[in-house]
Amino acid sequence: MTTVIHDTRTSFRPVISYMERKVSNGSGILLGKNLYEENPALYYKEFEEICLQNSRVKKHCLHFSLNLPPNETLDTHNFTQLGFHYLEKMGYENCPYLIYLHNDKKHSHIHLIVSSVDYDGNWVNDSFSHLKSYNISRELEKDYNLTPLDSLSKANKKHYSVKEKALNDYSVLNGLKRALYDNKAKSFLDHFLSKSEINDILKGMNNAACKVMLNDKFETINNFLMNNGYCTKYIKDELLKVLDKALSLNSKDEYFKYLSENGVEVSLFSNQIKTQYTYSFSNYDYSFKENRLPKNFSYKELLSKYGAFAGSYVPVSEQKHILYKSIRVTLQESKDFSQFLKNLERTNISYSTHLEGKKPQIQFSLSLVDNQCQLIGEEINKNFSYSSIFHYYESKNKKLNSETVSDIVALTSNFYPDYVPFTLDSHHTRKSDDNLLNFKKKSKRKIDQNRSLLH
Repeated sequence: MTTVIHDTRTSFRPVISYMERKVSNGSGILLGKNLYEENPALYYKEFEEICLQNSRVKKHCLHFSLNLPPNETLDTHNFTQLGFHYLEKMGYENCPYLIYLHNDKKHSHIHLIVSSVDYDGNWVNDSFSHLKSYNISRELEKDYNLTPLDSLSKANKKHYSVKEKALNDYSVLNGLKRALYDNKAKSFLDHFLSKSEINDILKGMNNAACKVMLNDKFETINNFLMNNGYCTKYIKDELLKVLDKALSLNSKDEYFKYLSENGVEVSLFSNQIKTQYTYSFSNYDYSFKENRLPKNFSYKELLSKYGAFAGSYVPVSEQKHILYKSIRVTLQESKDFSQFLKNLERTNISYSTHLEGKKPQIQFSLSLVDNQCQLIGEEINKNFSYSSIFHYYESKNKKLNSETVSDIVALTSNFYPDYVPFTLDSHHTRKSDDNLLNFKKKSKRKIDQNRSLLH
C-alpha cells in the first residue's frame, strides 16, 4: 500500500469541492465522516469553526491518500475501517474527518480529509509524519492482507542511470548532509549518532562502510533519511509513482492537473536548441530535470503522445512557452504594428494595452485556456515589450524605405543607360581638393611677390 501525504492547506473548501464533484459524477463515494453537518456544501464551514478554537495554527487542512496495490481491493466496510485505523494511529482520532473512495483509476484508493485541530482545540503534532506514516502503512498491510510495499518496489527496479546508481551507494552521506540543515531531523539523529560518527560519514563514507561502523543503527538511520525525503533515491521513487499514474491519463490537460493536485510542479525551459521540463516535488523542495527521468516524461515524448493542447488547465510555464513561439512568428510575418495586433487574434492570443505611469505596456494571454494568466510582454521576452515591438517595426520600415530608393536607382539605370547619377568619388574629391589648395598657394605667392617689388 502506498500512502501519499499531500500539501497542508489553509482552506478546506477547494479540496472538499473536488471530492464532492467526484461523488456527483459517479466516480467517488463518501465512505465515512464524523461531522454533524449533513449538507455537503457546508462541510467546510464545520471544519473552519472547529479550527477557529486554535488561532495559532495557520495551515490546518490535511489530505492523505491510501493507494492499494494493483489488482487488489477491499469492500466499502473494510476500506472505511482502513482509513479510520490509519487516522487513529496517526493521532487524528479526535479530529473532524471525511473519507472518500474513488474508482476512477486502475488501482483502488481512498482520500482522507482531516483537520490538524481536534474537537478540543488542540493541535496534533505532525513531527516525523512521513516516517510515522510509513511504519503505520506496513502494519496495516499485515492487518488487511495487502501486498507489502517492499516486494512491489523490488519488482519495479528501473528508471535509474549509471550516475544515480553511484549516488545511491552514498545515499546515507547525501541524506545526512541535507538532514543536518533541518532542526527536527538533527534532534532525531543526535539520539543515534555521535559527533565523531557524523564527521566520519561526512568525510565521504559510502553505505557499505556506514553499515560496518553503525551496525544495528544503520537500518534505522537509512530508513529515516529515505522516508523523510532527505535522500534523492526516495524522492525520485515518490515522484515516479505520481508521474506513472499521471501518464496513464488521456490528455495533457489531465496529466498536468493530476500532477498539480499531487504536489508536483512543472516548469519549462526553452532555448534555440532544446525545450525541456523540470519536475519539482513540493513535499521535499527538490527538483529533477527531464534528463534524470525516463524519456516518457520528456517534453518531446509528451508532445508526441498528447500533441499541442488548449485545455482547462495549462501550467504558467507552458503558457509562457506557447506565447513566446506564437508572438515570435507573428512579429516576423507582420509588416507593421497594427497588422501585428490583428494577426495575434488569429493565433488565439488576446492582448490588452495600458499605461503604467507614463510608459505604455502590452499584456498577452491565451484565449482558449480556462486558467489563462495575463503576462506582460517583458515577462515573456525582453524584446516583447510595447516599446521594443514599436521600435522594431519603426526601424523595419526605415530599412524598407532605403531599400526602395536603391531599387528606384537600379530601375532608372536599366531604362536610361545614359543616365549616370551624381556620385562623389573619394579619389576625385581628394584630387579636386589638392588643386584648390595649390591654387591658393600660387595666389599667395603672387601677392607676396608684388609686395616685395613695392619695397
